[in-house]
Amino acid sequence: MSKSDDSGRLRALFDLTDVPSVVYADGPDFVERGRRKASGNYLRKEIILALAKRANSDGTNAYPSINTLVEATQKARSSVQLAISDLERLGFLTIHSKQGARVRTDHGFGRTNLYDLNLSLILERHRELKSKSRGAFDSANGDGPIYPTRSPDFDMRDRPIVAEGSPDFDRRSPDPVGHNRPYDRPSIPPKKEPTGVASNTTAISSSLPLEQSEGQERTHRMVHGLAKTGLGEAKAVAMELAYVSNNTVAFTDREKRRIGTLLSEGYTQDEIVSAFRIFLEGKDKDNLKDMGFAARNFVETADQLVYTARRKKQERAEEQARVDAGRQRFLEEGQRGMEEHQRRRAAEEAQVEEVLSAD
Repeated sequence: MSKSDDSGRLRALFDLTDVPSVVYADGPDFVERGRRKASGNYLRKEIILALAKRANSDGTNAYPSINTLVEATQKARSSVQLAISDLERLGFLTIHSKQGARVRTDHGFGRTNLYDLNLSLILERHRELKSKSRGAFDSANGDGPIYPTRSPDFDMRDRPIVAEGSPDFDRRSPDPVGHNRPYDRPSIPPKKEPTGVASNTTAISSSLPLEQSEGQERTHRMVHGLAKTGLGEAKAVAMELAYVSNNTVAFTDREKRRIGTLLSEGYTQDEIVSAFRIFLEGKDKDNLKDMGFAARNFVETADQLVYTARRKKQERAEEQARVDAGRQRFLEEGQRGMEEHQRRRAAEEAQVEEVLSAD
């Protein structure tokens, strides 16, 4: 994966790429063995970053499909599934089966899994490993990296070398953020972080190191901005809009932020979806793939389209009210006519009874 700004907020926030995936020791033979073992660690790390890119600012509500993760990591589908299972077993994420997005499959439609990252555990492991990795460098004389005989982060002598995807994978798995220190999952599941936006951003800021670099501070401000615009909710709205367009209109992060602004201004998801349906009226959905400006044009005119949708909704409500009022008048007139008919019939029967009594 590249180190661009869109590589995931977890990479930017926690600086995961600063610590090497493996520290080699004891010559070429150990280097080759380290490479074999590090591949599984690297895949888990890439999966965490791919999920963080698609999650809320607190690491929750990520719902990419397996195909999306395969494309993001460029690994085999079976390897990705095994790595996800290991991450769940180690407590680094929680899987909510079939509670994610509705997607098209070869057999119709289905739902992806929903993933919640355990940011507190990831941060704890990363800070510990990063602080220990600094011991591998001699900053006093500038001699560069020193490779100790037994690395504090990575020691394979105590563990068998198992290739990625092996069914006999060691239950004490390497740390998924890019190191090979054995880690046992705690017997008690990690406590889930609160889902409130304000409390989550506070928790993230308090867990960062005190000596933050300029880039970390800039990222910290970005997280607060995302919390204010509700980008997580905007992603859900953008996914619904894509479904309405038969997955032919895609929305960039810039357009999702605009959707988040609309939500913060009081527009509801139903109103935005109704506005998008109005936007698609008269357009050939099969040709929307060639309209690269479709999403941008929609978000730029969304407020006007929402106003139109509200007006149409009000007109429909007024028309329905008129229909209901007419139906009620019809029922009331029918009731009055029936009562009048019964009154006249009773009067006629009384007259007949009176004539018969006189005779």
